Amino acid sequence: MIADLCAWADRDFPISAEANGGRLMLTLEEMPPEGKVRIGDGGVRLCARMIRWEQVEDGTFQILDVKEQEVWFFDAVHLSDPRLAMMWEGWVRAVRESLEGLLLRPKRVKRWNMVDCLVPYEFFPSDLLKLKRAGTAEGFYQACVGAKKRLKRFCE
Repeated sequence: MIADLCAWADRDFPISAEANGGRLMLTLEEMPPEGKVRIGDGGVRLCARMIRWEQVEDGTFQILDVKEQEVWFFDAVHLSDPRLAMMWEGWVRAVRESLEGLLLRPKRVKRWNMVDCLVPYEFFPSDLLKLKRAGTAEGFYQACVGAKKRLKRFCE
């Protein structure tokens, strides 16, 4: 399953969004010697980098912030879960919508204040494969965007 996770990471990342004079990107980075996915301390870990740009007067974008963290994605016991591919698909869709949702917020909601405080691990809800009712990509997507403790707060 590690090879599958690495292939999915290469296929689906980076995830980016651009709107309202801002751009956000979430990438998965290599962690030598393992690659983009590492098993350690009983969990599956990824190295996530979040980059934020702002459009300047001449229309170009300048980098405002880069944050990188090694994040715990899920317990290693779930590597054999037959729902893993569906969880990945639903989660990637939710992350994409979360990035778009953050940028589409009206300025009165102080979207940049929220983005200023964001760190990459907030896009990696570690409890998804513990959910018993989520059995499809749509189910995992709904689990991500339907709970404020996961990604709902970014999509609203």
